[in-house]
Amino acid sequence: MQARARIAGFTLVEITLSIVIISMAAATLVGVMATAAQRSADVMVQTQAAAIADAYLQDVLSRNFPPAMDNVDDYNLFHAGARDRLGNAIAGLTGYQVQVVVAPMSMGPVSAANSRLVTVTVTGPTGTRTLLSGYKMRHP
Repeated sequence: MQARARIAGFTLVEITLSIVIISMAAATLVGVMATAAQRSADVMVQTQAAAIADAYLQDVLSRNFPPAMDNVDDYNLFHAGARDRLGNAIAGLTGYQVQVVVAPMSMGPVSAANSRLVTVTVTGPTGTRTLLSGYKMRHP
């Protein structure tokens, strides 16, 4: 009797199964990398929105009370895109929307005529919202 020679190699089933397993691993890896990249971008957008909100809040709180020109009450506004103090759009920040609301607010012994609540809301390009508030008071 003659012995059959065994041919070394892979069967079609083994090759197909290997391709499927490698494809699944690659798809999982790409998904993890995409999620990590998205989260990294979200953190950057949130940090930028907080910086914009802080800049607007500090600017408004630095203003005087009426009847002075450019007083705190003049800053109820909405900007599509962040602006500098002169109202010029800031390059690279056009995707952010800024809303400032200044409202009389009494605080204990300080009347609403002498106190303002300033609320700045910044909406980032991804739709995340950052809100900062502060009070401006004057002595009667």
